[in-house]
Amino acid sequence: MSRSVFILRIVSLGLIAAWAALAPAALSARPEPFTVVAAPSGLTVQPLRAGLPRCQSLPWPSAIEAPPELSGATAIILPRGDASAPGAGLTLRLTQPAWIGLAVHDRGAPDLTGWTDTGRFLAWTDGNGDLRLDQLVGRLVPVGELVIPAHTGSVDNLGQLYGLPHLILMRSTPPNPPAAPESRSARFAEFVSGLTLGNAHLTVTVSARPHLRIAALRDSAGRDWLRFYDGDTFWGIRTWLMEPDGQGPLAAALATLPATLTQTGPHTLTAETAPDPATGLSLDWTVELAPDRPELRLRHTVRNHGPAARTLALWSIVVVDPATGGETAAAAEPAPLAACLMAPASLSPEAARSVHLRPGEIALEIPSASPDAIKVGTRHPDGWVEHRRADGVLRSWVAFPEGGTIPEGGRNLTLYRSPRFAEIENVGALQNLAPGDTTSLDQTLTLTTLSFSTSPTP
Repeated sequence: MSRSVFILRIVSLGLIAAWAALAPAALSARPEPFTVVAAPSGLTVQPLRAGLPRCQSLPWPSAIEAPPELSGATAIILPRGDASAPGAGLTLRLTQPAWIGLAVHDRGAPDLTGWTDTGRFLAWTDGNGDLRLDQLVGRLVPVGELVIPAHTGSVDNLGQLYGLPHLILMRSTPPNPPAAPESRSARFAEFVSGLTLGNAHLTVTVSARPHLRIAALRDSAGRDWLRFYDGDTFWGIRTWLMEPDGQGPLAAALATLPATLTQTGPHTLTAETAPDPATGLSLDWTVELAPDRPELRLRHTVRNHGPAARTLALWSIVVVDPATGGETAAAAEPAPLAACLMAPASLSPEAARSVHLRPGEIALEIPSASPDAIKVGTRHPDGWVEHRRADGVLRSWVAFPEGGTIPEGGRNLTLYRSPRFAEIENVGALQNLAPGDTTSLDQTLTLTTLSFSTSPTP
């Protein structure tokens, strides 16, 4: 990342907006609370407000939600820089004591020695409308120089991907501490709260933002059976699409659309997205909770609003949390492992031991010590896939499409596991959608709470 010495004199913490209009002579006549030195070019300094970019020079839009408790703070916003290098820091030279806060991108484990957690987050949304929560840390700083550290946290994602540079906040006094530390999971759950249907056995939450999803599926004890939203796309229940050659460019086209929800009865609702501008496809859901048992029926309907025909198959994905343990399973005929394995082409011996072929089914242990991502699939008329935990079984069932062509080698049932999430999946048959046509997939989810053993059948 190119860096240049960038000297920026700020007249008053409360008058940043007027700074640009001041003449050089006026600058020299006023106190200078801080100077920014040795900073990357392209940073901006302005009062914190809603809608500011979280970071400069991002390849997609971002917008800060400005919390009232940070009203009056000065925000120093750095450019993104090279994502394969640590997010840049800088040095401040203060001529007055101040409270300095850092909004720390939730990526990896950056070094924050000397900084104290405030119990708050700085929230912002990214180009997909996803909510991001940056940990807010701070410290009181005396007169002198302060080095703002680079963000050294990273994740491995096709190469090392580092966190965004810290967003820097400055106030003359620290913000009041919250009555209780904010909860990351509570903030995410509130963001996707949507509409909720319930009976004595099951509570279902459908979210319209940032994308159409079943966000939560809770049993009578309040335990959620789905992986919760935490700012990525691998959560809840979503609709994906298969093309004749399998997973292709259309796969996630509908799974990143927001929706409009309408409650149509005590146990029913509908959801509708606008047509996707890139594909001309829209997605409708009909959600119906049985009034007296733990059963949910979900109809996925895709309409082609575009000018050209499209051939696709609906693909329902239920995302579960590996941290809950147990296993996933699908109906299967007796077959060698090689006939069911979809990715990777070969497994380490350790990973292979987590796949079990039993009479009438194939099962995949979760979690496993192996870091390998594994996908297995089968073709079976029974049409069920399950997530089995120590406290029960969640089953997803879709009728077998007799006479239809199913992509990915005819496998209508698939299981996927990675270190971060696991999935049970139902795939429908390919349909040719002329302009104006629709196609639907009917899914039934049932929940049984019980004890069971995941010990492999000998």
